[in-house]
Amino acid sequence: MNQKTCLKGRNQSLSRSQLSKFLYIDLFQHVNCKCSSFWFMISCMDQICVLAFSFLSQFWTILWLLIWFQIVPPVSTISTENTFPEISFNAFYQVIDATFGSDISLATVLTILFTLTENPDLLNLHFRQQHPEHKGENKSQTSGWMIALAKALIEQLGQRKDSLHYDGEGVDLNSQEEAKLIATKLNDLAIDINLTPYDDKNGYRGKLLPVSLKTIQPVHIICPSSLVCGTVTCHPRSLVQAIWQCDIPLVTLIKGHKIYKNVSVLTGKCPECNTFYSADHEHFFDNSQEAQQPK
Repeated sequence: MNQKTCLKGRNQSLSRSQLSKFLYIDLFQHVNCKCSSFWFMISCMDQICVLAFSFLSQFWTILWLLIWFQIVPPVSTISTENTFPEISFNAFYQVIDATFGSDISLATVLTILFTLTENPDLLNLHFRQQHPEHKGENKSQTSGWMIALAKALIEQLGQRKDSLHYDGEGVDLNSQEEAKLIATKLNDLAIDINLTPYDDKNGYRGKLLPVSLKTIQPVHIICPSSLVCGTVTCHPRSLVQAIWQCDIPLVTLIKGHKIYKNVSVLTGKCPECNTFYSADHEHFFDNSQEAQQPK
């Protein structure tokens, strides 16, 4: 039974124009319903594609991360620095006294010490020549590497180089002999403070890495540069620390190319005129007016 016969049975009095109008509305609703279903399906397919693409993107990301973690070893398991030489002051003094004498200055001692700690690659090359392993290698107790370091040290010290010798030890030596003597002393000092890749039994312990300076890092404090109060009435009144210990602020200091964390910032105060002195400014009250104005 077609749709037209059903309509006729329901209402025999419908005119042709009314029937056409009814059929048009019914057909429009039917087509509209079909179109709505079609666009609904398209929308669902679009969402499904978006979810699938997102899932695949996350899948490939996770896969690449797993491959990367398998290839790259964990950074925490790789040591990049050696600790600063652990030696007591008394033992270090005895080594310096036996090698260079007791009249050597503190500045020269520190220059020698940091010359060794800042050249781990050269020490590796030098001590490797003292421990031949292959045919054709000759053992060299005083290598050219250490002689070159000794010459650079002598040039760096200038007039202070005489403190590297005992009394009269280097008087009759030419430059080459003097460099060789200082190289021998540097070799002995490096062994005494454990700056060598070999142990006491000449066993190889591993490559000597750069020496960390964290254990000897100095403490930095930011404070006023003014020594005394600069006001006319108080000059030269000394300044006192004006902040309670529990209220001292901590900041990050950038000095040159180095960064220092948790640096204390102190403020000075004149007890006489109550002027505050900071590292970058001063704070005082203007008494020239009736009401004191902070400036």
